[in-house]
Amino acid sequence: MPRITKNELIEACKRVLELAAQYKPKDHHREMGYDGLFFGFLDAKFGKMKRQHKIWIGESNHPKRLDFRQSGISPVVIEFVVRTPGRSEISSSQNAGEIAKLTRQRKASARYLLLFDVSGKPPIKGENLRIKYQKLKGGRGPFQRMPVQVIYVHPKVVDSFIWRPSQKQH
Repeated sequence: MPRITKNELIEACKRVLELAAQYKPKDHHREMGYDGLFFGFLDAKFGKMKRQHKIWIGESNHPKRLDFRQSGISPVVIEFVVRTPGRSEISSSQNAGEIAKLTRQRKASARYLLLFDVSGKPPIKGENLRIKYQKLKGGRGPFQRMPVQVIYVHPKVVDSFIWRPSQKQH
């Protein structure tokens, strides 16, 4: 099975949006509804997918979870966020934890934060997302931070950028 690439992931996101649009009633969509649909699509297309993959960060007594992980020599890790009507889960401050989990995945060949916007509202400008996300630190402590590919998917627009950790993190 092929490794997930950015362009293939964007095409998968578009297809999941098309499929999800067929569900009724639309106003009951929540992240977990899209989560299952997206996981099934990724596993069928790319294979070796794992959902809610446990990871240990720092000296925590409890594991954190990555939404999706494609296993293999060069794993791919994905955090999945959904903006639904009346909610704003796409903002940078609400996703600092997702960036922190992804940036610590040194062995991953790719780290993706998917921002799925099914709110019914106009798309968020890509430049506004970039500016807000670049302010995120990626967590505290002296660890190597890796870049994260952020992909914004709205029914009318797709945008992406790379979140890079700033040099002064400690």
